[in-house]
This record gives sequence, structure tokens and C-alpha cells, in this order.
Amino acid sequence: DEARLVTLADVRINGYLSDHDAALALVDEYLAKHPKDGLMLEERADTLARAGNFADALIGYDVALANVAPQEDSPLREPPHVLIQKRRMAAAALKESASIRR
Repeated sequence: DEARLVTLADVRINGYLSDHDAALALVDEYLAKHPKDGLMLEERADTLARAGNFADALIGYDVALANVAPQEDSPLREPPHVLIQKRRMAAAALKESASIRR
């Protein structure tokens, strides 16, 4: 729907401008009304990862994976294997950041 696409565009624009707080606020506002939207859940996790918040991104990817619609036909939806790879990268980044802090 149009509101979803507009929100997605706004979230991505703010993310690319490194305004992660604004991007998260937009995606959270959308998810308050559509809590099981897999694409927007993934976008939230992506935003957290770009902000360097890998622990929350990892949780976000798990939530997104749990909400992947198996029949959804959308050119904006990434295949689950891409989502799984993003989760692996967030886990690796979290592990690396933890080892740097020691």
C-alpha cells in the first residue's frame, strides 16, 4: 500500500543520511499499526545495524525472520536467505565489537 511505500522511502532516506533516530521513529510508528509487516521489521533491523546497534539488530532480524510471509509477491521483499545472511553479519559484528572492548 502507498503508506507502506512512503514510510519505507522515508526510513531509507533518513538511514542513508545517518539520521538513525529519525529512521527508527518512522519505522516504529508504522510497526505500531502493522506489527507483523516482515519488510518493515527487516528495515528496522537494518537501521539498527547501520547505527551500530548489533545486539538489537540481531533480535530484529530474528523477529523479521519469524514474520516472513511465504507467499508474499513483492519486488521489495528480499528472499529469506538474504535476511539470514544479514543476521549472520550482525552476529559477527556483535562478536567483533565485544572482543574489541575486552
